[in-house]
Amino acid sequence: MKHAILAGVVASALTLATVSAGAVVDSTAAANPIGAKAIGTAGNSTVTPGRTSAPDLVSVGNFREDAFSPGDLLVDYTFDQAAWDVNAGGLFLVPTNGTGAAVPADVIHSGNGTTTITATFTGGFATSTAANTAPGYVATDSLASTSGGTARNALEAANVAGASNAPDLTSATANLNATCGLAACDQVLYSFDTAVTLPVFGNFRAILADGSEVTGTAAALNPANQNQIAVNFADGSLTTATGVIADAGAVTQFGGSGDGNANQADQKPLANAGTVTVTPGSTTDPDLIAVAISAVKDAFGNVTGSAGAFVFDEVLKVGSAPTAADFVVYDADGNAHTCAATLPISNVAPQRQDTVVCVAFTPALTVTTAKGLVLGTVAAGAVQANDSAAAVNPEGAKAALITGF
Repeated sequence: MKHAILAGVVASALTLATVSAGAVVDSTAAANPIGAKAIGTAGNSTVTPGRTSAPDLVSVGNFREDAFSPGDLLVDYTFDQAAWDVNAGGLFLVPTNGTGAAVPADVIHSGNGTTTITATFTGGFATSTAANTAPGYVATDSLASTSGGTARNALEAANVAGASNAPDLTSATANLNATCGLAACDQVLYSFDTAVTLPVFGNFRAILADGSEVTGTAAALNPANQNQIAVNFADGSLTTATGVIADAGAVTQFGGSGDGNANQADQKPLANAGTVTVTPGSTTDPDLIAVAISAVKDAFGNVTGSAGAFVFDEVLKVGSAPTAADFVVYDADGNAHTCAATLPISNVAPQRQDTVVCVAFTPALTVTTAKGLVLGTVAAGAVQANDSAAAVNPEGAKAALITGF
């Protein structure tokens, strides 16, 4: 997988704009084909540790009794931008005792659509205080940057009293050039404030700059330092990572007064989030870069058919069978010829591992129709990168090169 910025992460890092077939029609009711154009400016984009394009939690505080509902607790959750409630139960307080479950808010009291949201914990004034709360946190997808629910948050936490009597996440550092076995991968070193054991890899996640999350694929304890867990992620998946999450139950304390206590959900900024390269038109997934329609000839040089070559900017999964109908070529009048059969991806000559070969089209191409082709397109998800099952292509469109006719 290429290490280029993900399309759509943040506005300054957008690299590709696409349109699906049939999105618009002209005055004659003719629909558009798939289209794709490079956007943005080449260069570097800075990723800020702990910050995303969604609302980010800055602090949890101002614990107080509700003057109009004695016994109820009010707590302020402050964000770096206006935040709209999507799930009132997504605001939590984590007790310092290390054994109690995180306490969910019951309702949003006030502040919806502002930078400070006040949550009500019914009857909580007698039990939850700033002194006995380790962090407070907001669960994934609880808040959004607009009233329509767009740009939803990742799980984020803010310290209140500090440490609990269970493992607390203290920091995290990424290695984007790691090796996991024989394959390249991304890796994060999670550090806790106590010795831990029994890591559960599915409970470790990373936060990307757009507020989305990716989950670890394996986790291992550092035998030389039991406060540390190394977590593997798919290669290239952390290019725009800004923070990390240790979900509840990710680790269990080993030794000390909290022996056997599992951690509660926690989050920290990624210590070494930095800059990423922005290449207009390039994503981290396979991008269509060329389309060629070539004549197929017999031993005497007579044209007997045609074949289409759809070339991508990285190698594809050997043996995979691209969906033929996802590849379409067009003439200048907008007439479409849809691929009817593709060859399995191969790295054996004359095939190339970065190229999809279409050996038949519907309607069939004649010499005349082949010469008139001007555009080749591919639908999203038609091909898969060689190094990651999750890396599939975005929509693509390129001018068709006609050869050999």
